Order: sequence, then structure tokens, then C-alpha cells
Amino acid sequence: MKSDIDRFMADRSRFVLEALQAANHHLSDRDRRAKYTKMAQSAFRFYRGSNHLFWADLGRDPRRQQFGSDRTTIWIQGDLHTDNYGTYENDDGVLVYDLNDFDESVVADYQFDLWRMAISIVLMVRQYGIPDDNGSNTKTDQAIKPLIDEFTESYLDHLGAYRGNAQEKKVVFDTQRLEGPLDRFLDRVEKQYGRQQLLEKWTIAPSEANDASPYGRFNLVKRADKLVAVTEEERQAIAHQFPHYGTTLTGKVDYNPEQFHLCDLARRINAGTGSLGVQRYYALIAGDGPQQERILDIKHQPTPTPYVYMAEGDRQIYDQLFGDNHALRHSVAYRALTNHTDDYLGWMHLTLPDHPPGYFSVRELMPHMEAFDLDTLKKPKDALTMAATWGHILAAAHARADKNFDVAYVTHSIDQEVDKITAGQHQEFRALVRAIAFEYADQVQQDWDGFLAAQLHLG
Repeated sequence: MKSDIDRFMADRSRFVLEALQAANHHLSDRDRRAKYTKMAQSAFRFYRGSNHLFWADLGRDPRRQQFGSDRTTIWIQGDLHTDNYGTYENDDGVLVYDLNDFDESVVADYQFDLWRMAISIVLMVRQYGIPDDNGSNTKTDQAIKPLIDEFTESYLDHLGAYRGNAQEKKVVFDTQRLEGPLDRFLDRVEKQYGRQQLLEKWTIAPSEANDASPYGRFNLVKRADKLVAVTEEERQAIAHQFPHYGTTLTGKVDYNPEQFHLCDLARRINAGTGSLGVQRYYALIAGDGPQQERILDIKHQPTPTPYVYMAEGDRQIYDQLFGDNHALRHSVAYRALTNHTDDYLGWMHLTLPDHPPGYFSVRELMPHMEAFDLDTLKKPKDALTMAATWGHILAAAHARADKNFDVAYVTHSIDQEVDKITAGQHQEFRALVRAIAFEYADQVQQDWDGFLAAQLHLG
């Protein structure tokens, strides 16, 4: 006879298999295989590619009520993990380290970002390890606990520090503010990457290309693993929408036909893990002149994963605000959660050959985009510094995304509410985040093991 645990695991494996099939059924066979190949690399990669499982399992977890209420909702990142922090050049031309992905952002309880990030810390350290006091590398759960606590306490402390003031709208995580490993990381990135290097990576002068572009001075480099040619119908459909996209810009850049002249267009493939297979294009525009061209990232925005797991009333509010325009939601969330937001951020509606009509986000492909490699940590204190910085960045993002951004989306002060609800209970709050992080990381490991065993059936 099968034990209860055997039956549970059998049912769980079936649930995971069916959920993966449902979440990825729309992908081509090629893209689905590519995505599953990435997810097979590690439990962390699997976690990145299966955000829907996190929301199915924890989206209605009653433990949220201990430190949450109907006044602790905020614009959240929605798919937070260590690789969704990274470097980029903000719209003031300053190199920063901050949140950099808002495809899954919605208004929901703040704790979801904390939980998902803490789980990713466990998975990352179990995979790569961190330095210990003996100069060795450790992957033990005992070594992970202080990192989870440092991340969580940093979040609470900094959120409390932003209560009653607008300092979160002034903080910028650049080399002047960052310490230790991140300060050194930004110095290295700034020396190695820039706008010129970005153009050199993705473009080539028409005289050097095999198929010179009739639309401008440069071609995007077509590579079978990253960029592929588009049809004339695709090019015309996107070019036709550029003037409307110009009306959605909210930064310092105003639309004009010369600056936004479409020099070349290519379809982006094999990017990311969770969003691999999503319709996506790179558009090279003229910019302000020679060597000032810019690349726009045009990406289909489907229904965000958390939407399905929202309360009925919250879904109705979402529908009233955004309808099926999830690219508008992406633009609002991006502006809410960041300082000095991308001036090229906007959206467009596209009807493309062989695809249903849809809304696409538009943002600049920024110079200096780089994720921090945890393998480069040399000292235990460096790991703690990283965890504290992750907590501070998240606290600042949440604090700026409350009623001070726009009361149409959030009507309360998140820093005031969380500071009040956790007063005198930081230890209990840390314990809850820690318990969920280890518990769910174990579940991810089991799910990944089952995924590896079932890959032949997933196709």
C-alpha cells in the first residue's frame, strides 16, 4: 500500500506536470524545449521559469494575514529573485543597481516580494555557496539563515526610516551609496560596458553587413541564437505604431519622427527563462545622431501571473484600470517602483501576422545591464552586505510606489502601515519569512527533481 506521503508526492508531481503544460502550451515546440532545457539546469532556474507554481502555492497562504491587511497592498515586483536585481544606466545617465524587471508587477500584498526573494536566496546559496570564516565555500542552511534575516530586517528598518518623509524618492543606488562587493561591481561594469559597446554588440554598419538595411545607417546583427530577421509585414506593423507609442511616453523625451526613425528591426529569441518564447523585438532607432542610436525592447505583455490568484474584488479593480492592456500596467508599475525611470518607457498595440492582437511594452535596451555573480563573493560580510542591500532596494521601491505615486492605484502609505503592523515583532516577522523560505525551497527542489524525471512527457 502507498503511504500518505507517497500519494501526496504522486499527486504533487501530477499537479506540477499539468501546471507546466498549461503555462507553456502556447509556446512553439522549439521555444518550449529551450525553456525546459534552461529550467533543467538547476532548482533555481526551475524556480525562475515557474513563477505560476509560487503563486498557486502561496498566493492565498493564510500566513500573510499575520503581518498583512487590506492596507498593506502595494505595487510589487511580482517575480522577485536575485537575478531581477541588476545594473543599468538610469535616465540621468547614472549607473545604478536596482530592480530591473516589471513584467509580473501588480498591486498585491508586500509580503509576496519578500517571500519570493527569500526563497531565491536559499536556492542560490544551495547551488553556489557563500564564503565562510575559514575561507571555504559553504552551502549549509545554517549559513543561509543570517542572510535571510539580514535581508528581512534591512527591509523593515529602511521601510520604517522612510515613514513620514519622501526620502525614498531621492535615494539612488549608485557607487556613492553602495558598499563592498556592489561598489566594486559597479566600478567594473562602468569600465567595461557603455552605450558605444552596446551598439557594437548589437549593430553593424550597412557597408559591413551582408544585407545592408534600406531603412537607416546601421543594421541589427542577425544571429540565429539571439536576433532573427522579421518579415516586411512585421516591420510595417511596428513602424505604423511608433507615432502612437510616442503619445505614451512620460519621461523627458518627446516623440519626433527623426529621432524615432526605425533604422532596423529584428525578433529577439532565447531571452530570459520565465518569459522565454514571448513575442519580442529589438528596434534600432536613429536617436540624436551618429553613434547616438538607441535600441528599443518591444515585448508582448500577457496577463501577469499573479492576476489569477488575486481576490475577486482586486481582479475587478485591475480590469477597471487596465482591461486587457497589460503593457499599460507594466508602464505604470515600472514608474511606480523606480526612480529616474527610463525616458523611452511606453507601450503600443500590435496586430502581427499569425498572432492575435496584443499590447507590447516598449523600453530602452540600456547600457551596463549586468547581473551580479554571487560566485565573486570573497568574505562572509560581503554576502551580508548583499542581503542588506537587496532589502533596502526593495523597501525603497515599495515606499515610493504607494499613495505618494498615485492614489488611483494605492490609497495608503505602505511604510506607515508595515512599520505599525510589525512594531515590536521584527523577530517574529523574520522567523515567518525564514520558515517560508526554507519550506518552499525544499518544495522547489522536490518539484525540480520531478520535472527532470518527467521531461520526456513534457515534450
